[in-house]
Amino acid sequence: MTDSARIAKLNLSSEDFKEVMIFYIEFLINNLLIPGQVENFIQIINLGNKGSLKLSGIIKDAMINLSNHYEARTFKAFVVNPPPGITMLYNIFKPFLNEDQKSKTTFDEGN
Repeated sequence: MTDSARIAKLNLSSEDFKEVMIFYIEFLINNLLIPGQVENFIQIINLGNKGSLKLSGIIKDAMINLSNHYEARTFKAFVVNPPPGITMLYNIFKPFLNEDQKSKTTFDEGN
C-alpha cells in the first residue's frame, strides 16, 4: 500500500521514492511471490484527498516507472481517496490507456 500522507512526511525526491518502490517490489517478487502459483500483486494507493502537485507528481512518476518495468506483475491497482483534480486528470488521460491498463486501474472516491 502506498500512503501519500506518510510519503509527504518523508519529503522524498521523485528519484528516492522510485528507488524505494523498486526495492519494495523486488523484495516482494524475490521473497513473497510463489513462481507458477502467485506471480501478481495488487497495489493500493491512498492519496488521502491530498491535492499536492509535488506529491502527485512523485507518485505519478513512480507509477509510470513501475508500469513500464512491472506491468505484467500488477493484477489490479486501486487508487483510494483521490482529490478531485487527480480524478479529473485520470479521466482526461484514460482514453490514451490501453484496455489492459484501464481494466487494472480502479478509482474509489471513498464516498
